[in-house]
Amino acid sequence: TNCEECANCVRDDCGACRSCLDKPKFGGMNKMRRRCVHRVCLNRNKGSTMAASASHNKNCLECANCLRDNCGACRSCLDMPKFGGINKLRRRCVHRICLNRNKRSTMADQVAAAIEVANDASDPQAAGGKKRS
Repeated sequence: TNCEECANCVRDDCGACRSCLDKPKFGGMNKMRRRCVHRVCLNRNKGSTMAASASHNKNCLECANCLRDNCGACRSCLDMPKFGGINKLRRRCVHRICLNRNKRSTMADQVAAAIEVANDASDPQAAGGKKRS
């Protein structure tokens, strides 16, 4: 999810980094299939609606751990292709586990809670009163 508008997105490949040297236009075998390290988007995930609305994404992307870089030394990092792994585990770096993972509440959860409160207020039996016949 790159914006294709910031200074890094519109710049040309450097031709000297590991990612560029792997590209066919610089004589590489195209095994990494990575973007030039100097072309990392400055606005990544800021304007993306997909990252914010994805229900499978359970990380807040705002806490200190979510914003950290991969350590490159833990088991999860060593399995990542960018650190020479085979990508079998497909796990996040152990130092990047979200601190707010279970604290997030979605809009659907808030609406469901509001409906439940409204139903309890309108139902006399739920409030402890007796139903009149």
